[in-house]
Amino acid sequence: MNYNRLDQLVQAYIKKFDNENSFEEDAIKTEFQENNANIDPKKIYIKSAALNTAYKAGVLNIHMETVSKIIASESIDSRLEAKDPDVVKDLSKRFSGELNNSYLSFASKFCSFYNTDVYPIYDRAVREAIAYFAPRIKGFKLIKSKLENDYDYFKEKFSELKDKLNLKKYTNKELDKFLWLFGKKRIAAKEKLKEIKKSKKKNELL
Repeated sequence: MNYNRLDQLVQAYIKKFDNENSFEEDAIKTEFQENNANIDPKKIYIKSAALNTAYKAGVLNIHMETVSKIIASESIDSRLEAKDPDVVKDLSKRFSGELNNSYLSFASKFCSFYNTDVYPIYDRAVREAIAYFAPRIKGFKLIKSKLENDYDYFKEKFSELKDKLNLKKYTNKELDKFLWLFGKKRIAAKEKLKEIKKSKKKNELL
């Protein structure tokens, strides 16, 4: 792998992300800074709804009130400050138990606004990017099923990827920007190929 070329690609993708998303990013950051505490469910609702929309985190509107109340009841502020690595998992378990949906992506995105180094963003596009690079990195072993459902495993592989690709100079947030855009591009290419094959098969039947 050409690490110099990869480094240039990472920088280009980070710049592209910032150019396209800086307004939303700054708006969400401001909301979390001004409404930092997680005590009042109504205030949590405001920033959670904004985050869910901007980051396409997938929480259904009918679930947002319950999600906000769960966050308030978990008393996570002291744990976030202490960099407790289990906050994301614990929120996800509560969501799953009460809403039958783990909303793991949302939980990671919510916590990431408090500390991106401790809580990297768990996202379909990022997982797609990790899965792409895995077989191209010597000694990088990946169990896709665990990557899909296990946040601790996801964090482990996120850090390992950062290490093996010589990208330690980038913050987790910067690496997330690169992986998200790269993975998003990969997903779009796969879906386009699927549509081409589907169309070709349909034409063959005519």
